[in-house]
Amino acid sequence: MENTILSNKVENLEETRSTVLSSIVYCVKFLLKIVINFALICLFIVTLLVTLVFIDDEVNKLRGIDVPPILSTYVIVSPSMTPTIKVQDAVLVIRSNKFKKGDIVTFKTTDPRYSGYTITHRINDVITANNGKTMYITKGDNNSIVDAAPVFKDNIYGKVILKIPYLGSIKNIFFQPFILFMILLIPSLIFVIYNMFLYLKTLRKDSTNNEISENLLDNNANLNIIEKKEEEIEIL
Repeated sequence: MENTILSNKVENLEETRSTVLSSIVYCVKFLLKIVINFALICLFIVTLLVTLVFIDDEVNKLRGIDVPPILSTYVIVSPSMTPTIKVQDAVLVIRSNKFKKGDIVTFKTTDPRYSGYTITHRINDVITANNGKTMYITKGDNNSIVDAAPVFKDNIYGKVILKIPYLGSIKNIFFQPFILFMILLIPSLIFVIYNMFLYLKTLRKDSTNNEISENLLDNNANLNIIEKKEEEIEIL
């Protein structure tokens, strides 16, 4: 009975002292689980897309076809498409062979003033040239006039299917050496501290269990001595 009471007191004391720490550990574990799961999902999606682009590129090389990547991303650096697409937004572009009026496309311009530039504008009109080729008249949503040079299909990289706001700004901020170092360092420190805490908690628990065992052994020894003395008295 005494042993049970002593054991319960020690366990209650240990539970009381670890309540706050347990709450902190639970919150940290919960946040880490969210971050890790989110990172894994993002990693899976990126890996899937990269694999798709790689396979498509290799197949086209084997077939001797020179076409743009099936998926590509671009960061917008001018306000010509605001408010639809703002500066430092990123766009996901998918390769396509069919374009219509109203589509937002990314293309290599033939305008000599912007030679070699990659532009993302909306198709304002579709016309057929004298040679039978289709030309696309493009215009930025924020521009008052259409682009000076028409766009041929061969110069179009693809159609915009997704806009990712501020990704360019995020990239510029987080890909600075110091910021990137801190992003990698902080989770690592949290992981190390968390594991050290678990290790210390295990040691403390083992120490407490050892103390309880020693107390139980001492109590049992005392009980044995008392029982022997009682037996000796009875014999006498």
